[in-house]
Parts: sequence; structure tokens; C-alpha cells
Amino acid sequence: ERPELRDELVFEHVLKGLTPVFDKDTEDGVSFRIYRFGALEVRTLQDQDGAEEVGAVFSVRRPEQRERVDAEQGQEQAIARDARIVKVTEFVERAHRRSMAAPGAAPEQQPSAFCRRYFVLFETAGGDAVVSERLADGQLTWEERPAGLDDRRALARVLRSADCSRAGISVGDLAALHAREAPSLSAEG
Repeated sequence: ERPELRDELVFEHVLKGLTPVFDKDTEDGVSFRIYRFGALEVRTLQDQDGAEEVGAVFSVRRPEQRERVDAEQGQEQAIARDARIVKVTEFVERAHRRSMAAPGAAPEQQPSAFCRRYFVLFETAGGDAVVSERLADGQLTWEERPAGLDDRRALARVLRSADCSRAGISVGDLAALHAREAPSLSAEG
């Protein structure tokens, strides 16, 4: 189960465009529904005259996918620096403002609790992934083989994508660029 996703309103816009895979009503008019998209399963309840509410969110994967994810989360070995980047994709996702704040920072006084967050996914020929994004405080992140990437991609929207297989860009090239850019970005903020 993914309890950290259950309370978010992120699913409101996603569920509107989906047909439930399970939709049953009880004698007293309560509707139980299950929606699936990507690697997520969302279970909802709706009283007869009430709003539909998210009850639980599950990450659903085939057993071999779960084993691979568990193994990857346990390994701290970096992706080989000579691994070639074959695809780059930019995503946008809906996020809580509090999830973007730096640790210990005062909460932002914004009218909306939600904002857009952008991230870039670099995929290698070997199937590895690197995710990078600029945080609200200007920090530039770098995550190799990030946990929960399938779930994050399921909730995000693709803005643009490019085939980079002929560009000859390696993970090492990107890591060097990140090392040069990250300090200058935090110094500007």
C-alpha cells in the first residue's frame, strides 16, 4: 500500500478520465470502485449523495518486477559512467508545496497547496534510469535508479521526449554537467 498517496487530491484529475475495473454498489447506496493506471491501483468509496473519496492506493507490479525493484533498492552501486543515454523524457507532476520545501524551511503561504513539479528522466541502453530535477530552493538533484519511479511516472504527464541513442552521451557526461551546474545554481538562490 502507498499511504502517502491516499490523502492527496492528485487523483481527482486522473480518475475523471478512467473507467473503473471494479464498480459495485451496496444495498445502502455506497459505491466501491477500483481504478488502475500505470503501476497504481486506486480504491475509492462514495456515499449515495457524497463525493468519491480515495480509500487506499496500492502499487501493483508483476512478481518479477517487485523482485527487481527490491533488489535495486538494496544495491548502492552507481550506474556505470560509460553507460550510454538512449532516451530523455521531461515530465510534469502535481505536487504538494510542502513536499518541495527544503528541510526546516518555513511553509510557503500560497493560496493553493498544489503546484507543478518538473523532472527529467534519462534512460540508458542497459535499462537503468537517472532522474534529475530542480527543487524550489534551486538545488539540482541527481538520483540513480530511484525507488518508486514507475509510480511517479504513472502520475506524471510527458511534456517532451527525445531519442538520444545516436548522440553518444554517457551517464558520466551528465554527471560531470550536474557537478558543474549544481553548485552554481545553489549559489544563485
